[in-house]
Amino acid sequence: MEIFKSKSDLLNAIKNHKGALGLVPTMGGIHEGHLSLIRRAFKENSIMIVSIFVNPIQFDNAIDLKKYPRNLTRDASLISEISDKIKIYAPNQEDVYGKKIKPKKYSFKKLDKVMEGIKRENHFNGVANIIEFLFKTFNPENVYFGEKDYQQLQIVRSLNKILRMSINIIQCPTIRSKNGLALSSRNQNLTSNEQSIAPEIYKCLLDVKKMAKVNSYEEIQNEVSSRFLKIKQCNLEYFTISNPKTLEEINSTDSILGNRAFIAVKIGDTRLIDNIELS
Repeated sequence: MEIFKSKSDLLNAIKNHKGALGLVPTMGGIHEGHLSLIRRAFKENSIMIVSIFVNPIQFDNAIDLKKYPRNLTRDASLISEISDKIKIYAPNQEDVYGKKIKPKKYSFKKLDKVMEGIKRENHFNGVANIIEFLFKTFNPENVYFGEKDYQQLQIVRSLNKILRMSINIIQCPTIRSKNGLALSSRNQNLTSNEQSIAPEIYKCLLDVKKMAKVNSYEEIQNEVSSRFLKIKQCNLEYFTISNPKTLEEINSTDSILGNRAFIAVKIGDTRLIDNIELS
């Protein structure tokens, strides 16, 4: 397993590669959700890069940044079980941003003005900075993202157009534990009691999917709000049904089917997000 700290060393190592280059960007804390992306990318490309970089400018909370899991040895071990031919890019901050971070500003129209964009100021601008760096540095043919972070997925698609690049943004399904909880590096911050509560998020989304066929948007909103008010240690931050392309919330008169339900819940000190297609 090759781990590169320097972009120039990695570029030198892959300069003679033939065939498609695949990229899976991560912040580490590798779990089965990441591994599912890496497995698919490894099958579909002749050479593979997994980036591991805890990007400081996408955090609006210093405590959250400090708490984010960092264990490169463990992450590399999990990735090597797929293949020891996968190249890991695990740079320090200077290799990415130079001696001083000067974040670039982007305009994503309304994509970053809703949901997580409201709750986490500058988050998506920070995400776009690191993704642009990875895109321009390695120029991959295919890049893989999970549906759990669906808003981020749409931001990256928009960025691809802004940069006038023709990278294939591959959308991959959310990977869940047996109880339905969407896998996330943040899940490890949940206490045992909170872990028993967290599956209610996905159960709620499944019920929303059923209600979408017969109930109004207002009725669904009331049911979701009422449901989480009854659960101790749970704070519903937002629930919305939105257009899957524009992420704009639907109107009360719009058809619910064909859109996507998004939810963010804080359980104890941990924020969890999820979404589901309302087909």
